[in-house]
Amino acid sequence: MPYVAVLHPTHWHQLATTAAVAGTVTNAPNFQDEVMRRWYVGTAAGVDIFVSNNVPAGSTSTDSYSAMFNPRALAYDLRRDYRLEPERDASARAWELNATMLYAHGVWRPLWGAYILCDAQAPTS
Repeated sequence: MPYVAVLHPTHWHQLATTAAVAGTVTNAPNFQDEVMRRWYVGTAAGVDIFVSNNVPAGSTSTDSYSAMFNPRALAYDLRRDYRLEPERDASARAWELNATMLYAHGVWRPLWGAYILCDAQAPTS
């Protein structure tokens, strides 16, 4: 089953610098190579990694949440398909296009994922 990780930029920085420490011996050299090859978004050890500032803050101002989950843990329900409606704006002598759709989303299988609470302070070096 595929997994996805959404990480705070500081969490990704900590992961990348840990994997890049000179002289570090790792049991997963392919993982180390993938982390070094892809800084912003990529795949490492079969996990699609996305870096985003849109992750919730923790209980303190220096902590932040990240998550790792299977995409099937989330539910998406399309209530009404994409609708594009043209509307004439006579004063501007133009047409305006309004797009709408109705959907619902949420966590469907909460045990198919885990959150990660880590320090999110900006690195000093």
